[in-house]
Amino acid sequence: MSGAVVRPPARGFPAWAGPEARLRHLLGYAVQAPSRYNAQPWLFEIEGDGLAVFADRRRALRAADPQGREAAIACGAALENARVAAAHHGHAAEVETGQARGVGEPLARLWLGARAAPRLADELLFRAIPLRRSSGSVQTALLPEALQGSLREEAARLGCALRPVPPMHHRALAALAAEADAEQWASPRFRAEQAIWTRPALRTPAPAPARAAGVLGRLLQRFSGTGRELDRRIGAQLAGLLLLSTRGDEPADWVAAGRALQAVLLRAAAAGLEASYLSPPLEVPGVRQRLRRAIFEAGHPQVLLRLGRGTVLRTPRRRPVELVLRAFAPAVEVRVGEESAVEAA
Repeated sequence: MSGAVVRPPARGFPAWAGPEARLRHLLGYAVQAPSRYNAQPWLFEIEGDGLAVFADRRRALRAADPQGREAAIACGAALENARVAAAHHGHAAEVETGQARGVGEPLARLWLGARAAPRLADELLFRAIPLRRSSGSVQTALLPEALQGSLREEAARLGCALRPVPPMHHRALAALAAEADAEQWASPRFRAEQAIWTRPALRTPAPAPARAAGVLGRLLQRFSGTGRELDRRIGAQLAGLLLLSTRGDEPADWVAAGRALQAVLLRAAAAGLEASYLSPPLEVPGVRQRLRRAIFEAGHPQVLLRLGRGTVLRTPRRRPVELVLRAFAPAVEVRVGEESAVEAA
């Protein structure tokens, strides 16, 4: 289900061709975005100078992601890769986000704009696209102040907030993560889904680390009460934990969170850092709402991650562009008398 190993995008950007050929080229970068279990839950349509992204329901994680929130985040990350690549190749690009409440509606569209010189910031992100990696666990690094500021700015640029989870909230977060992990693994549907998506033919070939939420649950059972040893061990598991949040909690906000996440990950990858995620407390809706209150978060929590040095993984398997591009409609010029107009074929 993961498809063939993705080949690097062709070196020659088809600047001489129409916008649809250029957008097709940019999809080679879009498909390098991260997704839960490497499910790659995206589909694209190209019509003239517009690239629409849809959630691929055939690859939905119905047990782990019942609302489709994580799928929308993954689609947003893919769209941000396409935008960064467009900037590198000298094109402004505008992203328009919809609500996608009906079946078959796009989550967002990217419009290829006029020629524009790439910004230094976008060049930095572009070079990091092939370097970005996820890891099962990382040794958290002490991030320089300048890098922390850059990561916050990338998130804020897209209307999101990125902040550390302070140690005073680690105990409460650990309890919620352990509760969510136990609830998920008690579900036969979740266990079956997890078995399908993590079997060796699908996952990145690397040793499977212990589940972070499961480790937290065992610590809470072993060290009960308010002992310092429990706080120390939980602190070691959650050191450097970052929360990405949004003001709203609609599909448009999830796409924005995915774009912000990818920008943050590319900045981190440029600094030689990898990411690991704490997903269970955000995947169980009831726990996610309580998490928001427990850590005094004004926004809506979307992603919990740590940045640092982790196990070096080989390039994840990707679906080729041909399998994710479901419609391709080049623009053609239609002439009526003395007037002319450009329409989609």
